[in-house]
Amino acid sequence: MLACYVNGSPFIISGHMTAPALLSIVSGIEYSYLNSYTPSFFIYGIQEFTNDKIGFYFNYNGMPGVYNFYFDTTLVNPGQYGGFYNNGYSTTATNPGTTDITYFDGKIVAGTFSFDAVDSGNVVHITDGEFDINVN
Repeated sequence: MLACYVNGSPFIISGHMTAPALLSIVSGIEYSYLNSYTPSFFIYGIQEFTNDKIGFYFNYNGMPGVYNFYFDTTLVNPGQYGGFYNNGYSTTATNPGTTDITYFDGKIVAGTFSFDAVDSGNVVHITDGEFDINVN
């Protein structure tokens, strides 16, 4: 499950996408957890009828806690990751997002998230986000 508010309107996704689903317009959540050599998470959700997308990825050190994320367009710090809404809206160094990993046992990851995504001066507020995902 991935749920949040987008500018105050509910955004809820459940279920897991499979590879063919990524190529079509279906509801679901995709994730990836890279090994301890490259410890990071990518969590991505798409709604079936609206095709709205929310995603974020961040470095993860294996411990519960708060992690900041943003896209570094200067490539000065390419290890930083970011959050996005649909095509074009994303976090920035001056507008980073946060996620709080409250649980991870190698099979399930759970936590909260929020961020403001910016595109050409327009801002989308992603608030009160939460996720609980089986990563097996």
